[in-house]
Amino acid sequence: MGPVRRRSRMVSAVTLMTTLSLASACTGEGEPSELRVVSTSAPATVWVDGARRLSTPAELPLAPGRHQVVLVAPAGDSANGGYFIRRESVELAAGATREMRVDLAREKKVVDTSSTPNPAESGSWSRVRPWPVIAVNAHLLPNGKVLSWEEGEAGFNPSAGEITGFSRAAVWDPATDRFTDVRNNTTNVFAGGHAFLPDGRLLVTGGQSIRNLRAPRGTPHTNIFDYRSNRWKRVENMAAGRWYPTSTTLANGEVLTVGGNNDQGITNQDVQVWKTTGGWRYIGKRKMSLYPGMFQAPNGEVFYAGPRAETAFLNPTTGAWRAGPYNRLIRPDNIKTVPSVMYDGVVLTVGGGNIGSQGGFAAASEAESVDLNEPAPQWRRAAPMANPRRHHNATLLPDRTVLVSGGQREGYNEHPIEAAGVRPAELYNPATDRWSTLSSLQVPRGYHSTATLLPDGRILVAGTGNGAAEDQYNAQIFSPPYLYKGPRPRIASAPKRVDYGEQFSVQTPDSSRIANVRLIRLGSTTHGFDMNTRLNTLSFESASDELEVTGPPSGKVAPPGHYMLFVLDRRGVPSVARIISVGAAAGR
Repeated sequence: MGPVRRRSRMVSAVTLMTTLSLASACTGEGEPSELRVVSTSAPATVWVDGARRLSTPAELPLAPGRHQVVLVAPAGDSANGGYFIRRESVELAAGATREMRVDLAREKKVVDTSSTPNPAESGSWSRVRPWPVIAVNAHLLPNGKVLSWEEGEAGFNPSAGEITGFSRAAVWDPATDRFTDVRNNTTNVFAGGHAFLPDGRLLVTGGQSIRNLRAPRGTPHTNIFDYRSNRWKRVENMAAGRWYPTSTTLANGEVLTVGGNNDQGITNQDVQVWKTTGGWRYIGKRKMSLYPGMFQAPNGEVFYAGPRAETAFLNPTTGAWRAGPYNRLIRPDNIKTVPSVMYDGVVLTVGGGNIGSQGGFAAASEAESVDLNEPAPQWRRAAPMANPRRHHNATLLPDRTVLVSGGQREGYNEHPIEAAGVRPAELYNPATDRWSTLSSLQVPRGYHSTATLLPDGRILVAGTGNGAAEDQYNAQIFSPPYLYKGPRPRIASAPKRVDYGEQFSVQTPDSSRIANVRLIRLGSTTHGFDMNTRLNTLSFESASDELEVTGPPSGKVAPPGHYMLFVLDRRGVPSVARIISVGAAAGR
């Protein structure tokens, strides 16, 4: 094991005055391996491969091989509690004894409401860290960096006769923990739609032109952000403005844009498609809700999942609509703030609440799903969350579960988030139709918050404010329970590009214990809805130190673009992802 990386941030209330060291001594072939875990100044609870073992000092007989060891000690220095958590992967040779000494006071403090947190059951949150913008919009880029922006300002250029504006934006590099200023100097892209093009550039449709809470107005601007140069480019305008539209990458790489308010503050009914060659084509009209839940369906059509009870299918070639399954399960007042996600052709919606600026407006805990692989899809009731929520986020995880974070129990945008905020995260498992309550946020997240899955399997949660509740220029990162359940499988190599139906090789020294191979499309989130992400489970065969994997069959199930490729072991522990491009046009 390498040397401990010293952090400058110290917490003096707990001092565990030792350094990390590992000493190995072979005591004879055939004898059991042993791990000795020492924390000299304060007791720490020890979990090995997700199972609680002993308190320190601990002597643990273990099978030879790689194990994940987690130590948890109370911080004891905060009114609402807190814990230090250290996760370490340890390799034990047959018949070896190794000693592990840890200075937990140098680890990140994790705030939690439970008295004895087990990270393998509840996960853990990082410390609250500063963020240069209020992350109202957040996007995982093909290079693994994260683009986020907040509300800017809009104006009018009388000489050009057009709306102008700007937005404050930044790119975060997780590898260096540094930010790059990437302000958009032509458009206030706050409240716009967005989806990734097949080559990894981000198409941003509309934004806010004039701040008018009675009749918010959108801009017709179209922008493209190029992750390779960190530059914005204005391209052809839409036919009219859009504020709160949805943009959806289609099976052929085009991008559908619907909904939102136009530059007059009324519903924009135009249905437009951004062509792969650039420029817009018009395919009809449809009155839609704000930020409608749109998904490329396996049958080639686009599914409108709500948030209203009336759903529909769109033929993106002809512009023809047909009725979809009526969602009799959704509350009639859930006309906004209903996050939805798609995994293997199934759409799940969770929680939500009414729209309005006065009164109680209680949130919902209900969840519903519809399987678009079926010839006649119908909505089905899923198990409800433990906590009712609105203005929350739902995030797909590589183990095919759904993380729900943040939200508030009641009130509208301006409601005090400290009182109404829901701090515990929850995890939904579609295989068992069960929810688990996880660790709690230190900072409540509500309207204008985002959640983004990172390639290392953690989730970046940020935002809240920007005209709704207190502005939060900060973020927390969540480590799900699967990161504490054992050693992570590793991807040694994978192709950069995969075509539809192509068989490709993934090199991994852990091929014998791989149970699943999955793709998750890069996230592009605002206002509780990720317009870009989806999960695809791939078929594969194991060989010596490699997997032979079959790519998705077509763009109908996996629109062309960039995806995170994960391999997972039998415990559901994911690898660090490789970002690859999928589809004939992707990444070319």
